[in-house]
Amino acid sequence: MADIDKLTEDLKPVERLPGVWFQVVQLMVALGLCAGAGLSFIGLRHDISARLSSDMEMFLLENVLMAIAGISAALAAFRLSVPTLRVGISTAVLVVLPVVVWGGLIAVSAMEITPTAIYHELTHGPHCFVDVLVIGVLPGIFLFFMLRRAAPVHFGLVGFLGVLAVASFGAIASRYMCSMEDMTHLFVWHFLPVLLIGFVGIALGRFCLKW
Repeated sequence: MADIDKLTEDLKPVERLPGVWFQVVQLMVALGLCAGAGLSFIGLRHDISARLSSDMEMFLLENVLMAIAGISAALAAFRLSVPTLRVGISTAVLVVLPVVVWGGLIAVSAMEITPTAIYHELTHGPHCFVDVLVIGVLPGIFLFFMLRRAAPVHFGLVGFLGVLAVASFGAIASRYMCSMEDMTHLFVWHFLPVLLIGFVGIALGRFCLKW
């Protein structure tokens, strides 16, 4: 009995986690603040008015798709971070949806590229890719802190989805900073890197989310 009492003395009360949607809103606020800071420092693209007036529907559709991918990935990451939560069809859809969206954007942009155009883009430096990373660093740290509190068991998958969520919104912000509309540029520096960063999140999840 004395041993049991000694063990129970060290127990800490279980901290109730915020709701999934509340955590998503917190992440959106952090991303919004960082994106706003980035836009204030770099400035809006000089042709934003012309871009919106020339083909606003397609530009906004692209942004909406990226936002859907980001929110879906964040929701899935927060759901899967709770070890007692049953993984149902809705969670599976949230996992697959962002991958499908980004795969679609990459596939569409890849239809108009050539090896010469890719080489040209690679020689001009990854400034847009850097913008995505910089905007997502602080929200990413904040996100991993929230995910770790929930004690996830799917380390790699949660890390992938978390990084994909943050990178998705970084990519949205970068579209308002960069005036390049060439499909090769979008493929090389805006779309493909987001999915690649997500795969890096698998390693980050396995390293940072273990408890």
